[in-house]
Amino acid sequence: MRDSEVYRRVAADKNPASTVIFWMAAFFTVFWVLGCRSLGGSEDRWAEISRGMLITGDFFHPFINHENYFDKPLLSYWLISALSYACGFINEWTVRLPSAVSALVSLWALRRLGAKLWDKSTANIASWIMLSSLGFIFWARKADAVMENMAAIILAVTWFFERKDKPGFISYMVFYAICFIGAQAKGLAAVVIPVAVIIPLLLRDKTWKKHFRISNFAALAIGALLYLIPFVYAGMTRPDASPGTLSSEISGLLNGDRSSGLYMVFRENIERFFTPFDHKERFYVYFIHLPRIMAPWTLLFVAALATFFIDWKRLDPKKRWLLDAVIIIFLIFTASGSRRWYYILPILPFCSLMTAVFIAEGHHDKLRKTALLITGITILAVAAAMLISPVLWLLAAKMKGFTPPYVLYFSIPIAGIIASIPWFIRKSMPGLLSELTGLPRLFTPYALSIFAIMAFSFVILLNDFDALRTEKSFALELKELSLDVEPSRVCFFIKVSPAVLFYMDRLSDVSVAPNSGAVEKFITATDGFFLTQRKFLEDLPENIAAEMKKNPDIAEKTYPWESKKEISGKFLGIRTTRLR
Repeated sequence: MRDSEVYRRVAADKNPASTVIFWMAAFFTVFWVLGCRSLGGSEDRWAEISRGMLITGDFFHPFINHENYFDKPLLSYWLISALSYACGFINEWTVRLPSAVSALVSLWALRRLGAKLWDKSTANIASWIMLSSLGFIFWARKADAVMENMAAIILAVTWFFERKDKPGFISYMVFYAICFIGAQAKGLAAVVIPVAVIIPLLLRDKTWKKHFRISNFAALAIGALLYLIPFVYAGMTRPDASPGTLSSEISGLLNGDRSSGLYMVFRENIERFFTPFDHKERFYVYFIHLPRIMAPWTLLFVAALATFFIDWKRLDPKKRWLLDAVIIIFLIFTASGSRRWYYILPILPFCSLMTAVFIAEGHHDKLRKTALLITGITILAVAAAMLISPVLWLLAAKMKGFTPPYVLYFSIPIAGIIASIPWFIRKSMPGLLSELTGLPRLFTPYALSIFAIMAFSFVILLNDFDALRTEKSFALELKELSLDVEPSRVCFFIKVSPAVLFYMDRLSDVSVAPNSGAVEKFITATDGFFLTQRKFLEDLPENIAAEMKKNPDIAEKTYPWESKKEISGKFLGIRTTRLR
């Protein structure tokens, strides 16, 4: 009997506490200091749109500073708004909370699916892999709809397998409800992907006919109707036009009216797929992004995928379906003309499960040991680099002038020590960590070391580095300086950052000057503040640009190690009375 099988039975049958330990690790990963980091990337759009909804009470028309922003469905904003309303405040924590909760849902669904198709030990391995993967831990702590989308997809697939032998209206209705709720959070991929990965199984099992029934199509129709209603209502009640009708909404769809909810559904799902208008990465880009979201488990996943192909003719139905699912999801997102690394995140649970099956079953032992060996060497190299990081920081300070927050001189080496501990325990007390985590003995130090490194990097390290970010502190300073100034008398040149608007927390819109003529008009007529990013200074009249460079009233902090591109995005501000 193979060692992996012995350890798997011990883990699955004799250690119920391993479930508690896993969920403690999961809650720590997604919730610890969740709101301590300032907004970054696309988070500011979700935050500012949700803040605007709470102020206006209009939850069907997403706006940022009076401009329509209907390029995403409504549910992700509603979740943030509802949680913020329940808490009595909106901040980084409430904005990220839906993603964090969705991350836990996706972990639960993966564990359920793994246990249903294989066993609890395989499910446990898969969930530890996904929990500590780059794609998961990064997006679980971001305000976005990416994690809600992934959670809906894996939850819908899990529900299908739970009810596969119990077809009926309730089973179908719940399945389509999950799919269309996910679609209302991110897009129609939440409907397409679950259906696409299920169809090959139904065809191979020759069970598709039993699902060809009225109750199935009725549930689909109801789900689609519930999905479309918010878009239709939003289009018929938009505040920048007279009340519309269903026929006017259909006309807006046909005429490409971006204020039409139905047209935006078409544009963001169908048009983006076939004739993309942005995010046009190379067709092969997911061969790069898939390893990225699986990191640092990439090598083990590649080995697992290789064995599935090698054993293609001998695969049992479960493995064949899992391979089909991974291939289908990859091909669907590759076929889309619009590509981003987070688009393909829904493949992560399936890849994690495939890797877990490869580890748990112990076939192709030589390949498995080789992949584990290289992964282990990489882990120990990273841990060693963390231990000597104070020396590396000193070199960075000397060469680039970069000085990190002082806490990192201590916290990173401590994290390196923690990441090394499982390997020492493995030698002195071989079965202890396996008993505690429910993981196979040989695999346990890999899982725990990777978890320690990834959790530290994204839960602790990013928060420590947040002290060096400047946009929030600039916005809060601007808020204090402009408290006695009407928002309309605060003017930004060309565009305004949603993050700055969010942190200013004003009850009405600020002004935006699209060109230098509008700037001169604003300065002449208004006593207030004028602000611009440094990269737009050359587009201003020479006297205004010179004064803002020489002596601004407010300036976003810059650092000597920042690149010209980074500095060009920083804000400067001045009182208009000084420019006359």
